[in-house]
Amino acid sequence: MDQEQRRVVLCGDSLFIASLEASLRTRPSLVVERAESSLAEVPRDSEDGLPSVVIFDLASPALPNLPLASLVAALREGIDLHLVGLDPNTSKAVVLTGHRRRILSADELDQLLFA
Repeated sequence: MDQEQRRVVLCGDSLFIASLEASLRTRPSLVVERAESSLAEVPRDSEDGLPSVVIFDLASPALPNLPLASLVAALREGIDLHLVGLDPNTSKAVVLTGHRRRILSADELDQLLFA
């Protein structure tokens, strides 16, 4: 994989995920992979470990069964990973990221959350 490319894994088999996959595959800066049924199937490349981004459909009926624990554990370890839940019904996204920032005061927390 080229140094400039980032691995993106799409989870699910909905039409929404399929159309997003087609769109993302046109971007040369991304290597797009698919985990058909759950986050448990997210490919772990032997060289690169977890992908940079994992995208899943928040409106999927399978969502309650998705094992997020291992990916959230990776976030806690500070791995550069973004979990992105997209809801095609509401056009909203939920993003969890492994980026870390030291928060020493309520003012700094306020800046992080509300700036």
